[in-house]
Amino acid sequence: MLNQVKYVNYTVENFVRLIIEKKLEKKKLISDIESNIKDRDIKNKIIQRINFAYKRISEPLDNETKFLLLIFPLGIANRLYPNNFFELEKNKKAGYMKKITEYYKYSAIGIIIYFL
Repeated sequence: MLNQVKYVNYTVENFVRLIIEKKLEKKKLISDIESNIKDRDIKNKIIQRINFAYKRISEPLDNETKFLLLIFPLGIANRLYPNNFFELEKNKKAGYMKKITEYYKYSAIGIIIYFL
């Protein structure tokens, strides 16, 4: 897989990209690290980054944001009045995949509600 030097230098964002691009399973990635890296401190730091990466990928939207997306689909309020309601591009770059999926899902539901 990857060599020890690359793992050590990977940030959480790098791990997020790697996990998404290669569709890696958490158990397999961690077992590769445990078998290939001998230094306990380095191994623990890398595993912690991987855990943060998986948490970031699977973190859902909070209920307040879901509700606001139902009322203001596709961040209409964000475009009309700049605020920190939901920064889509920032979340895409950071790898919040579940948040982005739910953003579009709740926005679509909000649009449907407007038409009803």
